Amino acid sequence: MNEIKTSNVYQHRFDNLRAITERHGGRSAVAEKLGVSKQYITLILSPTKPRNIGHKMARHIESVFGLPVGSLDSAPGDLYAKVESDTVMVPMLNVAASMGHGYKMDVEEETIQEVRFSKRWIRQNTDASSFQTLAIVTGKGDSMEETFFDGSPLLVDTSVSRLKIDSVYVMRRDDELFIKRVQRNIDGSYEIISDNPKYKPQRIESPEKAGLVVLGKVLIALNAKRM
Repeated sequence: MNEIKTSNVYQHRFDNLRAITERHGGRSAVAEKLGVSKQYITLILSPTKPRNIGHKMARHIESVFGLPVGSLDSAPGDLYAKVESDTVMVPMLNVAASMGHGYKMDVEEETIQEVRFSKRWIRQNTDASSFQTLAIVTGKGDSMEETFFDGSPLLVDTSVSRLKIDSVYVMRRDDELFIKRVQRNIDGSYEIISDNPKYKPQRIESPEKAGLVVLGKVLIALNAKRM
């Protein structure tokens, strides 16, 4: 049983990397972003004898392209939203990110359902850079109250992989996920902020030195406040 499951994961990684190369400028462009040779990508995507994508490389690919951790292991079609003529079907992933001290996550994530948004609504209410790279994750914890609440679905732009402007980001450190507001100081350092005042801000010199990987920017919260 475990052998079949592992085989399926390798096939999913192959199919999803192929989709990434099609959406991000081809093998040369993808290889440059990943810091590997084009020949290496060609070897992985060989139609006859592909090389299996291991766990470390799969997580590296997700990190570079701003994808949720474990999403490369999901069935093809789960990585990106489905764009239709007037609407976008956004995948709701079974990924929970902590609004507290970090949420341990499973590496095998999948789409549990899809939510339909009109393109017009997305354009009017968000600054999404792409329809295709939208995803919905669930926030867990109370550190971002009163902005949004425990259990709130969050619309995330997974194409964002750097802290470019002050905003709320989904970030990973090792196998833990966090949702925090990030502000940049004049000296180039960053403040990691919880909107709930009972949590103190934390100052870091840089995301890299703190071991943080940016997985996306939160565009809007579909608040789930208990009554």
